[in-house]
Amino acid sequence: METTSAFHFSCFQYLFIVVSFSISKPFRKPMITNVVFTVSFLVLLGLTCMLVLTDIPWIVNLFQFSKLPIDFRITLVGLAVVNFAVSWLYERATVALELCWSEGQSLSDITTKQGILLVSLSFLACSSGFVWLLR
Repeated sequence: METTSAFHFSCFQYLFIVVSFSISKPFRKPMITNVVFTVSFLVLLGLTCMLVLTDIPWIVNLFQFSKLPIDFRITLVGLAVVNFAVSWLYERATVALELCWSEGQSLSDITTKQGILLVSLSFLACSSGFVWLLR
């Protein structure tokens, strides 16, 4: 059961980290402008969700998955979404700070709205992750 859970969660992590890291140099354009990247991401995300949420017998036998209860599978997908939110928010915050420092700006040049938004979203993502775990 542990190896199946780890495999499913790591599949989500690989996909979400690619999206999180795509916002820094040299990928300053929005992800949607790269059609091949966006389509492949959506197809792989759909296949990963299918692997986690369904029990197709030949796939279960091929990958030697353990049987997981459906509520645990849904929790696993929820944790993956929280992991994505935290990774994406952290990357956005660090890229914003790096841009300020590399352009010789001080931290005070980040507008108050941007700072409050980054801190609020980071706190929301972290706290919702902890609430989900404690559930």
